[in-house]
Amino acid sequence: AAAGLPLWLAASRRYGKRNAWLAAMLLALAGFAAVPFLGTGARVEFLLVCMVTGLAMGADLTLPAALLADLLRAEGREAQGGGHAGLWQLAGKLSLALAAGLALPLLQWLGYTPGGSETAPLVWVYCLLPCALKLIALALLIGWQAPADSHDNQPRSEEHTSELQSLA
Repeated sequence: AAAGLPLWLAASRRYGKRNAWLAAMLLALAGFAAVPFLGTGARVEFLLVCMVTGLAMGADLTLPAALLADLLRAEGREAQGGGHAGLWQLAGKLSLALAAGLALPLLQWLGYTPGGSETAPLVWVYCLLPCALKLIALALLIGWQAPADSHDNQPRSEEHTSELQSLA
């Protein structure tokens, strides 16, 4: 995730934070969607899945908070940023705790036994369920319009506009 941060920073500057996050979600979906097709012992392929999804995670860790800051700035509520950032972090940690707390009982309920021959429950819980949740998040983000000052290819000042025009 950390190695991908420069990529997502550059993408957010060029295409906008919202669009960069959309691209990261699609990349994560592509990575996780490949997992059901991996055979036993596909270590190199699984390493590639981990690298792709880890790269996408860099955007998940940074761009939502940056979009929140832009939204607060657009609404003139910058002073409340610390509280909102704290709630955002709390929600993220609670979602991870909930996922961990539900994954093992769900695997047991689906009949998964570690070391057993039936791996379908693990595939469902590890990749298909996260893909379904990512698709919901993707649909919500597609329907959301980022604030004008979130660097979504919209000039923020006259100086910036004239700079862009001089380049054209």
